[in-house]
Amino acid sequence: MDNNASYYCSPQANRWVGLIRAPFYLGQGTKGQYMLNENSIYVLEGKNSKSVWKYDVANDRWLKAKDTLTPVGEGSELPEDAE
Repeated sequence: MDNNASYYCSPQANRWVGLIRAPFYLGQGTKGQYMLNENSIYVLEGKNSKSVWKYDVANDRWLKAKDTLTPVGEGSELPEDAE
């Protein structure tokens, strides 16, 4: 099983689209949220780390975002995009 594979649903293409491999392990506590105003997906790395990643949809690349203040584990959530 590939634990670095990720996808997003593209309304324009009407299908699931594969992203480039995540630079981190997708596992316990990993959560993602699409931010419409940025055309980006923010992902909490989970596994009790503070790491946050940003996937830039337009440029098909992962960027390291600012860390959380406390470690992220099971049950963590990201806020929904506020338009």
